[in-house]
Amino acid sequence: MTLCLDNIAVIPARKGSKRLPGKNLLKIKNETLIEIAVKNAEESGVFNRICVTSDIETTEMFPSGIKNNVEILKRDKLLCLDESTTDELIADVIFRLKLKDDNVITILQPTSALRKAIHIKEAFGVFNKTDTSVISVTGINNLLVENESGYVNDINKGKYYFQNGAIYIFKVSQFNNLGKIPNCDLKPYYMDNSESIDIDYQWQYLTTKILIENG
Repeated sequence: MTLCLDNIAVIPARKGSKRLPGKNLLKIKNETLIEIAVKNAEESGVFNRICVTSDIETTEMFPSGIKNNVEILKRDKLLCLDESTTDELIADVIFRLKLKDDNVITILQPTSALRKAIHIKEAFGVFNKTDTSVISVTGINNLLVENESGYVNDINKGKYYFQNGAIYIFKVSQFNNLGKIPNCDLKPYYMDNSESIDIDYQWQYLTTKILIENG
């Protein structure tokens, strides 16, 4: 696979979390979710740079020691608030790393721990073929809609998907042109429901932990 001049994996890992405190530091097989995300980014073989942007101490994120190829961007407190947006975070990364328009950003959130290196590699393959922003999605089953009479009907005649949060790929130029992460005309990368758990509650962590440890 041909790498662009600067293809960067951005791993956002804020310390605070209302629903599941400290979720990015939860461990599976003695690795924090942040370490798992970094390992998968490395094993995918598509990145020139791997950047973790966080307000967590490095020793907490990487108890066994940080690898030389990982960059840490210490987040400003204003980017660590509950109302802080991912768009603001990416703008900060672009500015501080002095990224150019032809650079490519791939967002890999740590809480998508079932995402593997092969998923990242395949998603980037879709990006390379289409030169279009790529988003990972998973299917919706038993989709219902309420009609004017107040009844619900099954409209799952076609295929419906939702963003699973595991992978998001786009060019810096696309972000700069919109002033935000692209949200339309996206190319989907399909992932199975069983690979698409986003850890936001304790039960999701326990389920993910069982799937990985027994997989």
